[in-house]
Amino acid sequence: MVKNYSRMNERLPTNEYVSHFWAENSRELLLAIETIQGLYRVLNGSEYAFDIDSYYSPIIEQSLSFLSKSGGSEIPAYMDKVEIYYAIPIFVHSNLINTSISQNDKRYSVLKAIGEGSYAKVYKW
Repeated sequence: MVKNYSRMNERLPTNEYVSHFWAENSRELLLAIETIQGLYRVLNGSEYAFDIDSYYSPIIEQSLSFLSKSGGSEIPAYMDKVEIYYAIPIFVHSNLINTSISQNDKRYSVLKAIGEGSYAKVYKW
């Protein structure tokens, strides 16, 4: 996914025009996104459940609206470059809580279930 968004960045920003995204990269990115969505659905509610970073989630949805499996894809007008995460996780275990002080300082801690009642589940952080 990161490799193909990096390749897409070579064609961005599109400003008021559309831009062509190569067929092979379109197929690879589409396959990656479909795999992520499938895993998200299957693992939801399990101990392996994960969330997608709030920056990448709308980018993935936007990408699905124009990616094509054949002939390349037409990147829509006014699409900005995608910020590539190299050190920040794109997928975060659902049982983790963000303990960051600022947007650039993301830290995650594991939540541990310690009890459950009629109205709530209690976690230790």
